[in-house]
Amino acid sequence: MRVKKKARSINMDRCTGCGNCIANCPVTNQPVSIPESEKE
Repeated sequence: MRVKKKARSINMDRCTGCGNCIANCPVTNQPVSIPESEKE
């Protein structure tokens, strides 16, 4: 998955749960949602 420099949202259909979007996000204190396929 690519992380756009000025992305406003994450395409959850393409999310793999890797966390790259969280590491690269300039906004802090945002809630994180793990995709249903990754939950155990």
